[in-house]
Amino acid sequence: TTGATLTVTYRGQSANFIYKVTNAVSIDTSFRYQFEVVDGGASLDVSVKAKNASMVANGVYAMRFTVSTTGGIALSEIKVASDKFGLECYQSSVSSAVIVVYSLNGYDSIEDNATIVTLKATKPATLGTLNIQNASMSDGEQDYVVPAITYTYGG
Repeated sequence: TTGATLTVTYRGQSANFIYKVTNAVSIDTSFRYQFEVVDGGASLDVSVKAKNASMVANGVYAMRFTVSTTGGIALSEIKVASDKFGLECYQSSVSSAVIVVYSLNGYDSIEDNATIVTLKATKPATLGTLNIQNASMSDGEQDYVVPAITYTYGG
């Protein structure tokens, strides 16, 4: 899109912004990440699951994504869910982590609806979000972009 106009109105005042969308990346895989969140009282138990992994013809052997939080949700623990996969965390803090999960032997593929990683997080006082961004996966031959997802707690 080029030359599109966005109008923002606040308290009777308006401003127009002309914008264009650049560097759009197409999604060429049916694979998706999915959050499953259980309220554990003082904490949240979060599973990041593989959705549509069985639809990837060559299998899913490596995954990379950034988990970030807002609104007082703080990451306290990140674990790989299967002993067939390795886990590396980069730039890890209480509000963000770059996570790489990979097949340890190069032959085991993640199964459909399998839990990839588990997270422990503090529960926000009111409203907070968990996000997966900069997501991708590899079938061992090619890397694919995977859409971002957001889970809102308390809203």
